[in-house]
Amino acid sequence: MTMKVSTLFSILVVLMMVVFSCKKEDSTSGNTDYSKGVMISNEGPYLSGSGTVTWFNPDTKEVKQDIFETVNGKPLGNILQSMDLHNGKVYMVVNNAAKIEVADASTFKSTATITGFSLPRYFLGISDTKAYVTDWANVVDIVNLEGNTVTGTIPTQTGPDLMLKSGKFVFVLNDGGFSVDSTITVINSDNDQVVKTLNVYNRPTGIVEDAAGKVWVMCSGKGYNDFPADGDTKGYLIRLDPATQTIDLTMEIGDEHNHAEKLVINSEKNMLYFLFNRGVYRLNTAFAGAEPERVLSHDRLNALTYDGANNIIYTSDRMDFQQAGWVLRYQASGGALIDSIPAGIVPGCIVVTH
Repeated sequence: MTMKVSTLFSILVVLMMVVFSCKKEDSTSGNTDYSKGVMISNEGPYLSGSGTVTWFNPDTKEVKQDIFETVNGKPLGNILQSMDLHNGKVYMVVNNAAKIEVADASTFKSTATITGFSLPRYFLGISDTKAYVTDWANVVDIVNLEGNTVTGTIPTQTGPDLMLKSGKFVFVLNDGGFSVDSTITVINSDNDQVVKTLNVYNRPTGIVEDAAGKVWVMCSGKGYNDFPADGDTKGYLIRLDPATQTIDLTMEIGDEHNHAEKLVINSEKNMLYFLFNRGVYRLNTAFAGAEPERVLSHDRLNALTYDGANNIIYTSDRMDFQQAGWVLRYQASGGALIDSIPAGIVPGCIVVTH
């Protein structure tokens, strides 16, 4: 019965995609303030072609594809791993090209290209003049935002990825990169020194901070969904006290071949959302021992973002990694599908601005 319902739901979603896409026009005329709306980073084809950025206006439903190349007359490069906003600028981390493209958030006109990386992954603004960039050379690169140069590195464990700043401390998830790691590097951002390396569970992939100031980390476990292998491990959701950098709560999530991934939090910072079991689940931080609740179901989910102003979940359907994907918008309260947005190849990062 569950399989039949899931299949029917997937068919309905595809139909919604087709209907919705037919109603949109990809206009490139007129002046657009790209800082108001939704920016979607698309990785692009693996080892060939270029990543792109899609822009969506939730009020008018207008969609513009490949806005960086349209505005600047040059492609972003391969692969667009992630994207972040900081002080009115968009920082687009281009992994295989080992660079960060910087653009004005309103006009999307290029303002700088930052080089000096090996395999950059994620950008985190620390101050007006400094940022951290995780790099699969097993370091965090220190970037001077005034000169747009790499000025130093901080050693980590294997495959540093997502980061979270809590007070002066930055928590760096080491997920292993092309292997498997199970540590978190804690950095004092005042002096760029490592203060502790926390041992957690295999492959930490998501991190948020709640209303009480506690830090939650999703450890997905060794292995990948749809590709079971011997030696795979279970995943865990853990809670950290950032002041002492110690674990004060541990929850088992999934099993050896069913891995939870990503982690976001609502605007009140009391409800966690994550990808699991071909859908999105949620868990109230006040009832961490309870069973996570399924919010919605859909195959091939890749990205996850929470729009706190409108109580909307954004996620993406990566399709087959060859054709253009979709971004799906759902009501966070009941999981009803609102609409779908045509994106580029492998939509992976969604930034919502207002």
